[in-house]
Amino acid sequence: MIDWEARAKLLEAENETLRERVCELEKEIGLAAEPPPMFGLTWSEAVMFGVLVNNRVCQASTFMTALFSLEADDPPGEKIFDVWVCRMRKKLAPFGIEIKTHWGVGYEMPDASKIIARELMAA
Repeated sequence: MIDWEARAKLLEAENETLRERVCELEKEIGLAAEPPPMFGLTWSEAVMFGVLVNNRVCQASTFMTALFSLEADDPPGEKIFDVWVCRMRKKLAPFGIEIKTHWGVGYEMPDASKIIARELMAA
């Protein structure tokens, strides 16, 4: 005979562990980053900003996973990231934050820009 109550408790504990792990991973890749409102970033740009601040060179596939992992049935074209990076550059330039393109590879926020971004995020 199966003890359904014990099984439910076991599954609840496992779910809680998995939720904590997901939170840790989201923080690691930058999904938990909250850029200051003064940057004027959209939700998608804010996610990309967090990924750039917390990683080296980011490929379109990294942004795709961060933004659309739950909508895998109808993902947008990768060209959209070029558009969003272009808009982000305009919004971040007044703060001295730069995003570099590595053609054929991806995008990178230089270390000096990451320092500025983190200081503004902490303020």
